[in-house]
Amino acid sequence: MIKAIGSLLHNFGRIVVPRGAHELRLDFGAVDRFLSVGTFLRGYSLLVGTVFVGAVLSVFWTVIGSSSSLKNAFGAVIGFNTLAVVSCASAATLIVVVAIGALIRIGVIRLTLDLAGTFRRVAGWIGYGTAAGVVMASLLPLASTGLANITSGAIGGTEALGPAVLVELPAAGAVAGYMIGLAVALVRLLESARNLLLRRWLAPSLFSVVLAVMSHWNLGPQSLAQSITEPLFDAAAVDCDEKVIEGLDQGSMFAALARCGDGAVYLSDAGFLWIAFIVVGLIAIVMFVADVLATTRTSRPVSDGKGGPTESNEPGVEGMTGIEPA
Repeated sequence: MIKAIGSLLHNFGRIVVPRGAHELRLDFGAVDRFLSVGTFLRGYSLLVGTVFVGAVLSVFWTVIGSSSSLKNAFGAVIGFNTLAVVSCASAATLIVVVAIGALIRIGVIRLTLDLAGTFRRVAGWIGYGTAAGVVMASLLPLASTGLANITSGAIGGTEALGPAVLVELPAAGAVAGYMIGLAVALVRLLESARNLLLRRWLAPSLFSVVLAVMSHWNLGPQSLAQSITEPLFDAAAVDCDEKVIEGLDQGSMFAALARCGDGAVYLSDAGFLWIAFIVVGLIAIVMFVADVLATTRTSRPVSDGKGGPTESNEPGVEGMTGIEPA
């Protein structure tokens, strides 16, 4: 009986912890690994990320906990400008996709356009942004209470919080994720191209040209925001009195702020262009460098065993540039 129980426990232990399972390793080397440079860098990155999230939460709390007029003004400025930016970026991306599709159709570019993959990338980034917004919304009450306890009520508190933050912050995160997704999708639009310049730079370059042309034709974010708020100027035809402006709705308040501030609340077309160029350019540079490094690793000559190199099966300069030898 005892032998049978012992055998049963032994077999049970083999099932729970199979032989060769080394996921748990407790030794003195754990201390060295904990104090290694890699752990320090990861910990530093985590600390920076935590501070950034805390700063974002503090900004959100400051806005949410502020007076209704300040909250409406902040929401109006951010909301109308974001609407115009998203509209411009979406239209420019659609034009680039159609243009590249036309070039593929007439045979100038001999590739296939993965529209389904592009859509999945954008949708994935929207999901990331939404998830980040949900996390921030869930941490906001705790962060506000913590600030109130630390500062003895001078800063913080949950009086201005409500269930609406569970909708507002994820929605803001979804829009931010959509914009990032558009930039990434543009750089990866021609992912199947062997020509690295074509793969990483054609779509971003066309996107930049389209945005510049749209701004030149008064279709930039500033012009769009002005056209959106133009019908509201009559309602906002009031003296630039703070008490009068505080009583206006969000749209009329934005129009009044634009009129009283000589248009300072609008995101300028030049500013938007510079931001778009920098963001898309940085993503393209990072992916281009990664492609070059990957191609370099796979294109290294292989020794023939006699001290001399042999030709690699990977494409050389001709494959990378898309130029075939004469």
